Amino acid sequence: MDSHWDTEFYESEAKEEEQMCKEAKYEKIAQEIYNRYHSAFDGDTQGACIIIADEIRQAINGTPIAGFLCMCGIERPHWWIEKDGITIDPMGDRYKDEINFHRREAHRSLEEFNTILPRYEKYRLV
Repeated sequence: MDSHWDTEFYESEAKEEEQMCKEAKYEKIAQEIYNRYHSAFDGDTQGACIIIADEIRQAINGTPIAGFLCMCGIERPHWWIEKDGITIDPMGDRYKDEINFHRREAHRSLEEFNTILPRYEKYRLV
């Protein structure tokens, strides 16, 4: 048996497992944040997505993404977070079973994110 192949195989498996652990950790943190807002606003979190995204961003040190949730022929403005190539978006994920669901990125401008964020601070839970 080729020990070089074995080493590459196990290193690849370890990296994949590490990525899955990161993803699960990020998703758990994001879901906890989202659930707080979902409960506080009786399920209507529309308009609070930038605040939820900011809390997730701060918790995992991710990158805010501005874009659109696209489904059933419509597009809705939205913010989500990306970290280590993983999309973290418990708000948008609830639509992933809709027809033709996808996210369309507009930009990753932290400056624009920070400019818009103060307008929505009234929705932040303390």
